[in-house]
Amino acid sequence: MPEPPKPLQTRRSCDYCLGRKVRCDGTRPCQRCVARSGHCVYGTITRKPPSSTARRSRAEVALQRSQTLVTSMPPQTVEALTHRSHVVAQELTVLRGLRQVLLRVNRGTVLASADHHASALHWPLIPVISHQPAMLDQLVAADPERSLEAQVLRMLSRRTSLLATAPELATMEETLYHPLLVLRLTHAFVQMCYAANSARFFPRFLSRLSRNQVSPLLLNTMLAHAVPFCPDVAGNPKTLQARYYLERVRTLVLADSEHPTLHSLTDQCVCVQILLSHGDTATVHEVLGRILRNLVGAGFHQLDLPTVHPATVHAAPIPTGSPIHTTPTLYRTLVRQLFWVAFCGKTLANLMLSLVPDLEPDMISVFPPDSQSVHDALLPTGQDPCPALPFPHFDFTFGTAEGITLCTIGSQVARHRAQQRLGQSVTPATVAILNRQLLNWRQGLPISCQPTALLSVPAQTNSACPDQAAMRLASLHGTYTMLVLAVNSALLTTPATPTDLLVCDIDPQALMRNAAESMTQYVLPVYEHVDFRFHNRSAYSLYFGPITFYCSLAATSPARLRPYYHSTAQRYIKLFDRCAEHYPMAQMVYRTLQPLVQRIRASYPTASSTHSTSSESPG
Repeated sequence: MPEPPKPLQTRRSCDYCLGRKVRCDGTRPCQRCVARSGHCVYGTITRKPPSSTARRSRAEVALQRSQTLVTSMPPQTVEALTHRSHVVAQELTVLRGLRQVLLRVNRGTVLASADHHASALHWPLIPVISHQPAMLDQLVAADPERSLEAQVLRMLSRRTSLLATAPELATMEETLYHPLLVLRLTHAFVQMCYAANSARFFPRFLSRLSRNQVSPLLLNTMLAHAVPFCPDVAGNPKTLQARYYLERVRTLVLADSEHPTLHSLTDQCVCVQILLSHGDTATVHEVLGRILRNLVGAGFHQLDLPTVHPATVHAAPIPTGSPIHTTPTLYRTLVRQLFWVAFCGKTLANLMLSLVPDLEPDMISVFPPDSQSVHDALLPTGQDPCPALPFPHFDFTFGTAEGITLCTIGSQVARHRAQQRLGQSVTPATVAILNRQLLNWRQGLPISCQPTALLSVPAQTNSACPDQAAMRLASLHGTYTMLVLAVNSALLTTPATPTDLLVCDIDPQALMRNAAESMTQYVLPVYEHVDFRFHNRSAYSLYFGPITFYCSLAATSPARLRPYYHSTAQRYIKLFDRCAEHYPMAQMVYRTLQPLVQRIRASYPTASSTHSTSSESPG
């Protein structure tokens, strides 16, 4: 006989407790019942038992969460929420706030938008500002009594009055920012990050943004960049917060990659401007690579950016059938900058990871796949339209002619290294060709790019603002040293044949020794005085090669030279240790160094003897 259905649950409570959604009974009356009559006056109701979360389907739970509005985004409250809830809550929230700032700062006029309906790429055309917009530095100069932070806060706080702008400017809320103005605004934002009062300024700045309508991508990007500078939250380390928001940025970019819109691509461009100053290399370069694919897929790399500096842009505009003043002002220059950043950073990371012997080959990927992508990104004249990246606290210098050449060689090294890790052979003849290219590059450097120029850099202990030209030059020569060590390491070479030996006119050991000694003498002192809390760099990828090289020399050299090699390796290890305190990728690689560090300390334990003999160079 089938079991009869269970009756509906009966709950008894007074009306007051029922309204408060609490329960009272005769044994434990509520205070209201006691005050009235000393006992509960039951009000009987019948209702279905509440279904627990475990009984509901996953689709129902996801639907409920997607309809939940979130006003703030701390990791403690939104870790389990879905991507949809973030979009619903923040789809219209920092973007408009920043747009209001841009409208306030711009003070320009927009050309008639009658022809701005569709482009050759089926994207809506962008209204072109008819004259040079007023930049942030001009605005600050007009009001010298107020700091840059005060200017931005004041503009954000006057959002209601900014809404009543001219109709011509109001239409820009539905279009892209002016690229020049975006660069300037982001440059100012990064300067605020490294200001002395950043810990006080950022909470106010972010709270103002949260009151406006902000896109989730920009909000998470700004939070990821600002969190390390904010006061610490109890029980929640800053690094974990920054990594959380970076992971949110990665998720949002990947979600927008399926069906990108003009506005989402615009957000991604602005997002990249801020990400370039962040230090989580693995996440940042993945996001940069994805955004670059999105922009190229939309045709942004085929469009020119009219600028007041025509000398930096040489390519002719694409034939759209429109006059030059109606050419879409899209981000060709920015796309090229993204290419250099994403490509060079990924190449450095791949080469550094390829030197880790216990790493799985699947983690090694080359983006772009070969050096042809480098030439594809250049202009027909072979020049790069972005000779220098306009971002502070960023050390890549691959927009220069010397950097382009080294970047091309690095792409070949990365490709051969990836092939070798996947089981394909790389002959000594290939190694000799790469060595000759690297040596020719080193010998052909102009005087301004010689490593001796770093000797004039003043030593500032824990400097938060070192000379940017010196940092770019140090990065360039550090990359050269890493490429030399990567080409000639034992992992890359294979047994030679008589034919291969005929082309080996360069001594690999001498080339590696000269490159490593040059880096130790000129580049290492520069990095030893950098405060890595304020300079988010992928330079830690340059330290792994010298560490392994000097350790191998210490194991095979005469006894009189071993103290020097030991002490030099210790200097690189100490620098790597400082980087590992801030960057997750450096922490992962640093763990592989621990057995090596223990052997060094066991064989050369005393620091006093290290300093007494470290000055003796092998000459």
